[in-house]
Amino acid sequence: VFPAWLGNRSGMSISTDHTRRVALVTGAGSGRARAAALALAAQGASVAVADLKPETAEETAAAIETAGGRALALSGDVADRAIAKG
Repeated sequence: VFPAWLGNRSGMSISTDHTRRVALVTGAGSGRARAAALALAAQGASVAVADLKPETAEETAAAIETAGGRALALSGDVADRAIAKG
């Protein structure tokens, strides 16, 4: 989601319909990343919620699902190649 306060400096069209899209949001257990995950889900995206803390990833995923969205909670450090390979 392009932050509105930055304005659209790229000249690109910015869609807020993310139906049939999948978003991976890292650090989504809290703060701005959690807000981004919730916003993407509200706009129709299925969201993979990644965080170092499994309990916060689960909480964010549960909030998305409670609101009617689709989410998957993932825990681990995405910088770790073993985690990234799944």
